[in-house]
Amino acid sequence: MQVPGNKKTAELHAMISIMKPIISWASHKGIGECRRACGGLGYSYYSKFSILHSGIDVNQTWEGDNNVLLQQTSKYLLDCYRAKMMQKEVSAATCQWITTDDISEEKC
Repeated sequence: MQVPGNKKTAELHAMISIMKPIISWASHKGIGECRRACGGLGYSYYSKFSILHSGIDVNQTWEGDNNVLLQQTSKYLLDCYRAKMMQKEVSAATCQWITTDDISEEKC
């Protein structure tokens, strides 16, 4: 059960929303590279790469389109940034890297 305003749930949702696109895009790209590495045999029915490719391809859309999931994670990160800019405490462990410090070239 999701509790409205629960910061841990929001953070977990943002993390899951970014992992699904990363994993599905990487697996789609990986199976494509394996198929091409096998040359003509990779396109053959006997290699089963076409079956794997079609099974992996659908993962980019179902259970939430990857682009929509990226927007949800972006919104969460922007909310964390907004809170930091307003000098509010950001309790999310994954957003501790967000800073309002000046990052001029002198500090780099």
